Amino acid sequence: MFFLSLSVGGVVLNFLLKILFHRERPGNDVSNIEVFNFSLEIPSYSFPSGHTMRSTILLLFLLYLVFRLIKGNLLKTVLSIIGVFLIIGVALSRLFLEAHYLSDTIGAVSISVAWFCFVYLIMKKYDHQEKISPSYYRSR
Repeated sequence: MFFLSLSVGGVVLNFLLKILFHRERPGNDVSNIEVFNFSLEIPSYSFPSGHTMRSTILLLFLLYLVFRLIKGNLLKTVLSIIGVFLIIGVALSRLFLEAHYLSDTIGAVSISVAWFCFVYLIMKKYDHQEKISPSYYRSR
């Protein structure tokens, strides 16, 4: 449920922010948005970078799994460094391809981190409330 809320909510959040800001892409390139393999006849705006947001959310979730499931500190450190470099690499690739401005990618990473923390806290609170409710223990 956590990954589903995180990923689908992230796509929806990205879409709503693009519509809200209407920032044109570098070079005024216009393309269409594809959401869940459906092409929408809506111009694709620049802020925030969708590729950067989706990859950051995925990599943050994978890092979350690393910290929950892996015991060794050295392996956690190595995988965390790799994850951070991948996030930076995707953001830089969007600049290199001239698909986005720097602020688009920085904003996308920042929004993704905030979104991850928000969903994590909501899920943690929901899970905690479910465990302490009397019906939770009666069903066991």
